[in-house]
Amino acid sequence: MTDDRRPGGGVAWPRRQVEAVMTREARVNEAFAGLTGTLVGPGYDTVEFLHRLTEVCTALSGTAGTGLVVADRRGELRDIAYSNDRVRRLEALQIAVGEGPCLDCHRTGPRGRRT
Repeated sequence: MTDDRRPGGGVAWPRRQVEAVMTREARVNEAFAGLTGTLVGPGYDTVEFLHRLTEVCTALSGTAGTGLVVADRRGELRDIAYSNDRVRRLEALQIAVGEGPCLDCHRTGPRGRRT
């Protein structure tokens, strides 16, 4: 790696890092454009959108899978979307046993506005 200096005195990023950032930025932009298309299409389907959202999050994060758990009006957690069956089983298990990262987040994280 070289430590190229810019005319203003700042250090330029190595070319590989710039390309990686641009590639990630392009992937995120493409993902949001695709999700937006799902939202405005004539056959808008909430379940399909949430499933697609978990797929996009999995692809962008490089994880084995993602799930979406929400609290209902009574505060009970429900698994509503997941990227694969393994995640679905893990989400259901953590809700059944009453512990896991989603429950921890729900207990300790900030609450959204309730309507």
